[in-house]
Amino acid sequence: MAGKRRSIKLFSICDGRGQIAARYSTLWHAQTAATTWCMQKRASVPVRKGCKTVAVARPIEGGRVTLDWSDAQELAL
Repeated sequence: MAGKRRSIKLFSICDGRGQIAARYSTLWHAQTAATTWCMQKRASVPVRKGCKTVAVARPIEGGRVTLDWSDAQELAL
């Protein structure tokens, strides 16, 4: 019984420091929570699946939020 236990909730949203704020089992729940949190905090909120960023909720003028999907490859640093 050694080893890391895998979470059933695959998707997560992160705060400004990169720490996981909440976990969700579906992408729809994660993106809905990210857009709501982005409107409240007025800061970018990434939606992640494991280590990969799937989308980022970004605030725009007028109190609105846009959800940017990461179609581009991530850069290895």
